[in-house]
Order: sequence, then C-alpha cells, then structure tokens
Amino acid sequence: MTEYRTFLRRGVALTVVALAALAAAGCAADAQSDAVQTPSAACSPAWEPGRTDVDYTFEGAERHVSVFMPEGADPSAAVFALHGSNNNVDLILGVSELEQTADEEGFVLVVPQGSVPGNADGLWAWNVPGVVTTAEVGAPTASADDVSFLADLVDRVKTEGCVDAVFATGYSGGGRMISAIACERPGLFDAIAPVDGLRAGVPMPQSDGSWVPDPATCDPAEGTPVLGFAGTADPINPYDGGGAGYWQYSVPTAVERWAAIDGCGEPRVDSPAAGVSVTTYTECVDGPVVSYVVDGMGHTWPGRALETQAGYASVLGATTDLVDANAIMWDFFSAQLS
Repeated sequence: MTEYRTFLRRGVALTVVALAALAAAGCAADAQSDAVQTPSAACSPAWEPGRTDVDYTFEGAERHVSVFMPEGADPSAAVFALHGSNNNVDLILGVSELEQTADEEGFVLVVPQGSVPGNADGLWAWNVPGVVTTAEVGAPTASADDVSFLADLVDRVKTEGCVDAVFATGYSGGGRMISAIACERPGLFDAIAPVDGLRAGVPMPQSDGSWVPDPATCDPAEGTPVLGFAGTADPINPYDGGGAGYWQYSVPTAVERWAAIDGCGEPRVDSPAAGVSVTTYTECVDGPVVSYVVDGMGHTWPGRALETQAGYASVLGATTDLVDANAIMWDFFSAQLS
C-alpha cells in the first residue's frame, strides 16, 4: 500500500515556488525601504519552532488556537486545519498527523477551536453559516461569528507568522466551515481541501425530491481552488447525499458546483489505484477543482493514524491507506504558490 501512496503523491506533485512576502507591520527591515523584502530578511515569526497554544479574546470571547512552527524560521505558507463537530484541536491533530507534515514540508500549521459547545465538555463545533446546530439547516446559532473570527486569525497569522499564502483543510464540520468561507469570503484562503465535508452552499430541495446547493448561498465574486476527499461508505456525511439537514446533496453535486463557480471545462477522471477515483478539472478560470473518492472508505482521514481511527470503526466506518491526504493536499496547496 505504501507503493500506492507514493504513486499518488508523485502523480500530483507540482513545482513548489516560495512567494516573497511583504514586510509585516512592526517587523524590523534590514533592506532599503524601496527593496523587495523577504520574510527571512524583513520579519521574524512570533512563535518558536514546535507547538504554541495561543489564547486571545475575539468579540469578547476567549478563543483557543494551537500554532505549530516548523524547524527553520522561513515558512512558505500557513495551513489552517479545522476540527470536526463534537471535536477539538487535539483530536484533529491526532487523526491527521498534520504536525508531522508541517515539520517535513516547512509550513506553519494553525489549528483553531470552534465556538459552538459540543455534546460533552471539551468538545466544540463551528458556527457554519446557514446551520442552526451541527445537524440542522436554518439561521446561524447565537454563538460567535466564526467567519469573522477566522478572517481575523488569518490576518494575525500573516503578520506574526511572516507568510503571504494561507490555505485551509478541515475534517467533517471543519470541511463544511471552510467550504462556507470560500463562498462568503472568497480569497481569504488561497485554496481549500475539505476531508469528508465539501459543500457548495445550503441544500435546497427540488420538485423531484432531489437536492442541490442553493446558488444564492454560494455565489462568490471569485472562485477558489478546491481539493476534496470523500469515501463512498461515509455513514456521517453520505457520499450520495441524505443524512443530516446540513448535508442532503451528494459529493459529486458539490464538486460540480465548485467547478461551475471556478469556471471550469470538462473533467478528467483517473483511477491511479484500485478503488481510488480522481476527478480533475484543470481548465478553470479561478483555479483547479480536484476530487479524490475512495471506495469503501468511511468518515475518516485518508492515510493517517489508521490504528487510532480504526478504534472508532463502528461509528466512522473504514479507514484507508490507498491515499495519503496530507501529501496530496500539500502538493495541491504548494502548486498555488507558483
């Protein structure tokens, strides 16, 4: 199975070109004022290598964020990782192993905590636009404005982390949250990669009983490069649609909507390994749209922490080692730097 992961990663690998970053406010510049400054020359990241837990107040509420800085203080970008519903920072780090990937690839990893209390102490969810609770659709909850919170956090990370490019991944409800941000705040993230959670607007019923994304809830002025991961046996967010009120339409429907938003032409469908289907839209105005689908995979993070996730198989379904989501998403993100 390692052979498959290596093949998939190399199959989508693209040249990584680090962007030069403008000097952040408050950082001392060594170069002349009219020179182009790089992060290493003009700005020192505020956080030491390793994990730093950051607490600060946003709109009167205490918020928690974990930041992981790689060794060597010249990161090319930051990646936000949003946990799922009834989840938290430590849980997504455990199932995704993104800290290891950040250290290997040299990006800043930012893991914020949602504002909606979960069903047990220490568990949280995101205040996704158009969702009343973690299961229903309607007016937002009375919890914090998480869209504005994440926008504020992006600004802070760019300044204190000395990066220009910011990407986002998210598991389950975290994937729904970054999907909603791409609809409501296009350009906030330079690309998104939801895992088991890609959406393209609030579900809207049709006269024939089917469901589609309501275009009025996702009609951004510009598109966003999108990479999605899904399993055909996901019991929480079903691949074919249905499930909770926030879900309903299928994963392929969400992918097709993003292809339309990004101004894409016809897709190419490949099968780089048995049981893996990759739909790729590359002739796009606003960036590529790519969908990885794994036959039989449940509501799990592909290719990582397999033993840990297997312990929840009765609830989440099967894991897979056919796809290494971390490697593929970093290849996708870093391609947007060029």
